[in-house]
Amino acid sequence: KIKIALGGKCTLNPIAELLEFYFKLSEVSVETYLCQFGAVQQEILNNDSQLHKFKPDFILVINSSHDLDFIKGQNLTKEQARTLVKKTSEEIKDLAMHVQSKTAAQIIVSNFDAPAVRTYSNYERQIETSEGQIYSQLNNEIDIISKKLFSVLDLNFLSELFGKSNWSSSRFWYEGKYPFNLEAAPSVAFSIFRLIESMMGKSKKCLVFDLDNTI
Repeated sequence: KIKIALGGKCTLNPIAELLEFYFKLSEVSVETYLCQFGAVQQEILNNDSQLHKFKPDFILVINSSHDLDFIKGQNLTKEQARTLVKKTSEEIKDLAMHVQSKTAAQIIVSNFDAPAVRTYSNYERQIETSEGQIYSQLNNEIDIISKKLFSVLDLNFLSELFGKSNWSSSRFWYEGKYPFNLEAAPSVAFSIFRLIESMMGKSKKCLVFDLDNTI
């Protein structure tokens, strides 16, 4: 049996249920634990928390653009934007290092799903203080600090694959604090399932060669 803990500043019950379903199909016994809403940091840092008592094999931390809703419409200075990126990325690094030092669990951290709306349109990436650029810098920092610390769930790519305009749903967020459209939940959970399988060494690849007329 493998144990998976999930946490974030959002509702992850559908993801946990779908993970159990996918692992059942692959005939792997799994048990999931959901951190208290918005308290994944506290549970990781508190060595006496229910998370540590659960003794997970994998800890999944979901980051979401909703975590940084407070920057919407804000005219941040360059210094404020740089401080935000540095502070957020350092918090993620500290959590991963704590997990690594205090548990035997492998950690998976998602990057941020950049919002579909771009305030500056085509100039978004040229303006350091724009939302799009802040999320881009954050995701780059996550890629850098992930080395030897954690695996990255590319939530931003999954949002692009699903379609940015349909990914973020105000209705689902305000009704149940779901980080994305619930129709995207199966593909997100399946990506997590495949990632964990690969980390367990259970993924398989088939190489097919056409060797006609080579001998």
